Amino acid sequence: MKFFISLIFSLFFLNVEAQSVEDGQSETVCEYVANYGKYAAVFKERFPDVPFSFALAEGIIRSRWGTSIIAKECNNHFQIRCNDNFEGGYGFGQYYYFTYPHPIASYFNFAIIVMNDNEVRPALESCVHTCIGDIERVATAYANVNRLGDSYAKLIMKLVIDYQLHLYDDPNFTSQLK
Repeated sequence: MKFFISLIFSLFFLNVEAQSVEDGQSETVCEYVANYGKYAAVFKERFPDVPFSFALAEGIIRSRWGTSIIAKECNNHFQIRCNDNFEGGYGFGQYYYFTYPHPIASYFNFAIIVMNDNEVRPALESCVHTCIGDIERVATAYANVNRLGDSYAKLIMKLVIDYQLHLYDDPNFTSQLK
């Protein structure tokens, strides 16, 4: 029953997210990409196996373009949870979230989580990162592992394509951002 309620909430939340992108939030998304896209080169230096475009799209969704309470209070753009006795965790509702000194630290932690997932790792290992198909395989594997479904992977890919996030995986493009 708990899983079913969680699934319904997740689907509603994702539907709201998808509608928001289509209902005039593109300026907010562009601001988010401008603010955090500049960290692509640093991210790629530390985590060359994780497409930054995928992380950026996930950050856009999970943080509501940097406007969620968790993103603002904790610099946590991925809703990464900790247990309730973790010192420095931020309690919100029934969950506690990691607090980071800077949002890029939450990007680094997200990359570590993704890299250590045994079901996502094969998609990462076959990834060239400049090909939309590779990013789609990673998004699909991630969505399946987290029981988010095909619509979630499609939402990630919609962001990657609509906002040209795949450019941030290209070293020639990111070298111009420094």
